[in-house]
Amino acid sequence: MYGSDIGGFTGEPTPELFTRWFQLGSFLPFFRVHCAFHLPRREPWEWGEEVMDRLRASLRTRYRLLPHWYTLALSAARDGAPMVRPLAWLDPALRGVDDELLVGDDLLVAPVLSAGATSRRVVLPAGTWHDAVTGVPVRDGAVVPAGLDRIPWFVRSGAVVPTEEVRDGVRSLVLLVAPPEGTAPGPGGRLVTDAGDGWDRPHEEAYQVQRRDGAVVVTRAILAQGASPYAAVGVRCVDGSPARLVTEG
Repeated sequence: MYGSDIGGFTGEPTPELFTRWFQLGSFLPFFRVHCAFHLPRREPWEWGEEVMDRLRASLRTRYRLLPHWYTLALSAARDGAPMVRPLAWLDPALRGVDDELLVGDDLLVAPVLSAGATSRRVVLPAGTWHDAVTGVPVRDGAVVPAGLDRIPWFVRSGAVVPTEEVRDGVRSLVLLVAPPEGTAPGPGGRLVTDAGDGWDRPHEEAYQVQRRDGAVVVTRAILAQGASPYAAVGVRCVDGSPARLVTEG
């Protein structure tokens, strides 16, 4: 569990710096705004509506990814793998990259660290990664949009990332999938969750993904039947490709 006091414990960040800091912080396990008592307050609503709209977008992304964070947290407890990882975790040749990070193996975040930037070059491990917002496939060395209203983040091709949506008080599990390359199966994904209270065994699922009959097909296997907070399960491709969910058993 690590992160920072967003905005800095001391000092007075500009609205741009605070926005970029908040965007990066939303992809770290420890996520809070905080500062010394004698400084101007850091709460998002203190920055005005324009900044608040940008912060709100990052916060919504953070909450949608809670099932992914939950899965990574339990995995860290079981095997010691950190939730946030350097790119060298996937490719040792990338050990010199210190301005990007992995959230698990399947999400890559490329924060903006320069004032006034509207784009940035990304270093990516082998294979294709998809812009998580537009679905556009991206490869190593690409220059991607990075205006003040967004932080570049990507989903690995063939990966399945558990996310959630809440509508009218109903929580649904939405499996976010990036289309695999060719016809070979992708790396898939995993979910570990529970009802959020009590000591019931965790609910665990595993996912495989491949192209079949013109669609991206996600196969869902229940590894351990435990309490789950989700009333429904769906699947969505980041690039809008047709997708189907098949549950085994």
